[in-house]
Amino acid sequence: MNLDYLQTKLNLHKDIKIVLVSHMRGRVCDMDRLVEICAERILLEDCAHGCGVKWNNRQLGYHGVLASYSTQSDKVINSGEGGLLVTDDAQIAAQLIYMSGAYERRYQKHLTRPDDILCEEAMLKYPNLSCRMSELTAAVARPLLANLPSRVITYNARYDLICSIATKNNVLKVPGHDYRCAPVGDHFNFYLSSNLTEAQNQKFKAICHQFGVPVSSFISPINARYHKNWRKFGAPHFDLPQTDHILRYSYDLKLPPIFTSSDIEHIANILDYAASNCLSF
Repeated sequence: MNLDYLQTKLNLHKDIKIVLVSHMRGRVCDMDRLVEICAERILLEDCAHGCGVKWNNRQLGYHGVLASYSTQSDKVINSGEGGLLVTDDAQIAAQLIYMSGAYERRYQKHLTRPDDILCEEAMLKYPNLSCRMSELTAAVARPLLANLPSRVITYNARYDLICSIATKNNVLKVPGHDYRCAPVGDHFNFYLSSNLTEAQNQKFKAICHQFGVPVSSFISPINARYHKNWRKFGAPHFDLPQTDHILRYSYDLKLPPIFTSSDIEHIANILDYAASNCLSF
């Protein structure tokens, strides 16, 4: 995130009330400075990819008024589908409980909840959306929450392994992390040298796919995060040539927990081979 741009934007547009920050793939901006910039706004955190990621030795998601976490099948906490919302604001918590499906005073079934007065107020003001997590889904998620710290160690050991092998060439680069951030290496994000031609870039991708390594392009027409893919839903049309140039040479690779260290080493060698051989194209 370009915090200088954000600060300028907020200074120019005083009517902006809410700032939503997304910690995509666990990549975290300078949260201390972000909090300063957003001191007069409501800060919300999208931590869908932030389970297990820490900022200053605390689980990411405590800077904003509200934070959301995903337990969908691609995430570190995998319950198939579902997610969590966390907040220290009792009034917001009461609203969330009621909207999730606690109609007719079913909020009383929540073992941890705000004062009943707030829950009663929410019952009279907000609709029941019936989107609460089922007990079956929660039962799947709970043990994964309990053993998350040990699994983070395993994730990061495999991440360090793939980094050490795949970056032996001068083509494949891996962005670093802020020293205050303790990441979780469940995805391998990298980019190729900007000196490559588009033909060499495509050659790299083709070699990876040839050997069964499905590197995902950030400008793919099916990538849910690419800004152009949201235009069909009415998103603003912005020309972002510098952003598009960076994304064109950037890739994402999932590192599922079922992969062994031998699997990771094999994948890393393929990435290194593809990066080295695309230069000859």
